[in-house]
Amino acid sequence: MSIVYILHEPVRYDRVKRIMVPIDLNPAKEYGDLVVVFPGRDRPPPIDECADDLRAAMARFKPADRLLIAGDMDLLIFASILAAKACGTLVLLKWHSRDRHYQEIKAPKDLFAAGTYF
Repeated sequence: MSIVYILHEPVRYDRVKRIMVPIDLNPAKEYGDLVVVFPGRDRPPPIDECADDLRAAMARFKPADRLLIAGDMDLLIFASILAAKACGTLVLLKWHSRDRHYQEIKAPKDLFAAGTYF
């Protein structure tokens, strides 16, 4: 089964300080099982504190997996590089607000070819 990696679940607080998830992640289940790499945090960990955990999570990334664009952009950039290095390709999921679904963004086949960038 494919996996949709969510690096960090974005959260907000409502008026009475309850945690809310501001985006609907359920439509992403169409692409695979949802896995939150850094769960239960209202802020993502700094990259220098989580590099080993991020590296280990993205080492399991397979061509059928997806990386959801949400949360901290620094983590997303590093995770994208590590995921592409692990399997030679990368597919991101981006929320399309007008159509209310996640859209796949596929890296061109030769973008991560051996010797070009890695």
